[in-house]
Amino acid sequence: LILFIAPFIVAFVVWVGRHMIVSKPVHALAGTGAVVLGLSVYLTVPIAAALGPPLAYNHPITPDAFWALVSGAQFRSQFLFLAPGGSTALLAAVPDLWSTVVARGSVALPLLGVVGLALLVWRRPPFGSMAVGIVITNAYVWANYLRLEHYLLVPWLMLGIGATYAIELVARVLGRIPAAHVRRFAVSGLTAVSALSVVALGIVNWTASDRSDEVGGDAFVESVFSGLPPNAAILTPWDGSTPLWHAGYVLGQRPDVLVVDDTNIVYEGWGTREQRIAALICVRPVFILRFKDSDLVATRAAYRLESAFAVRVGIGGPTAIATRTVMRVLPRGASTCSANR
Repeated sequence: LILFIAPFIVAFVVWVGRHMIVSKPVHALAGTGAVVLGLSVYLTVPIAAALGPPLAYNHPITPDAFWALVSGAQFRSQFLFLAPGGSTALLAAVPDLWSTVVARGSVALPLLGVVGLALLVWRRPPFGSMAVGIVITNAYVWANYLRLEHYLLVPWLMLGIGATYAIELVARVLGRIPAAHVRRFAVSGLTAVSALSVVALGIVNWTASDRSDEVGGDAFVESVFSGLPPNAAILTPWDGSTPLWHAGYVLGQRPDVLVVDDTNIVYEGWGTREQRIAALICVRPVFILRFKDSDLVATRAAYRLESAFAVRVGIGGPTAIATRTVMRVLPRGASTCSANR
């Protein structure tokens, strides 16, 4: 996300401070040093990985593994950022983007924001261009990568600045009303409406944002751990692995259970889930949880699957909204494990 925001901020700073940078190059050196200092936090990644943590994501202790992790190589197949269809995807997503923005901010805020940003481009070109560039680029990222709403956080900030600027200009116009009592009434009314609008948006969005009573993750962990026999292994997608890892590694629950995520299969070189199961099935009770039945086709072809127990899971969000079955994975023939021994 920083990569899609920082260039616009850097361009803005360099342009508005160009005379100072030319006259005092030390300012440019200081800025460059600050960037290097900020990037130095990534040094903690190989250091922490080298200390033998219980869960080393991709074991990033070599240059190649480190770069694969911090560059997001794992997710590039999901990106359309530089693909020919990226712009088309953005245009196709405009109706959904508008619905999302209106649902979170009413019609008034985005409209005021767009008007304000247009005025900023006209009256304050460097800042306005920066803000518009950030909005468009991050909307493009949102449209081309899973449409995750947190990618719209900075565009929301830009829209908020634009809306504030538009309201400020209206206040300036109202401030020129000759009659003092009318002027005070108009400006006070605009101030009150603006403040109340902010409060109203907070109230409307509170329920969707407040997760203080969300216990779906705890219930999921309890259901899984209570349903698994001793020394079990369970293969889960990322949404299921993370709460189980937290419960196991951080809270110390069920240390006997091995949680195998899709990323473990990739980074540990197993190739497929079925190959990972083959290495476990004769030494541990093996279970698998998938949110889509289509993900079980290959596993069903290689092994017998029996329903073990049901769990409630969150799909597309943190709230548990669906029931899925944890399956016991068994060899096709009883002699498989005997032969391996």
